[in-house]
Amino acid sequence: MGTRHEDQPAEHWAGAESLDPTPVWKQYVLIALLLFSGLIAVLVVSLLAILPQIVTPPALVPGDRLVLPIADLQSVGHSPRRIEPSLTDGSRAVYLARPAKDDVLGFRAYWAPTEHLRSALRLYGARGVS
Repeated sequence: MGTRHEDQPAEHWAGAESLDPTPVWKQYVLIALLLFSGLIAVLVVSLLAILPQIVTPPALVPGDRLVLPIADLQSVGHSPRRIEPSLTDGSRAVYLARPAKDDVLGFRAYWAPTEHLRSALRLYGARGVS
């Protein structure tokens, strides 16, 4: 058997139906669906990103982001205010402090170092790590 097409037997030849390309309109529909789904994904992500700007406080938005009104903040120099969701055991409570007029800091009320943090502190030679 040679490598020229004249040397091949007829049963090895592909029929005309195998040479038909996919119709172009199907390719356009596929590209349009992919672009549309990408647009929907961008819209959903952008809506989730701006959600804290458009909800009415107090609200908990996706991503466990708490939106509070400015009036809930203490004035500069006062003790931190404890914010705690109702119907929980307090493990998700936070303290909001305002050290400066344009600065607000949030701290978890209950914090314990994880084993990963303990091993990292031991690695760097921190004293008093148990």
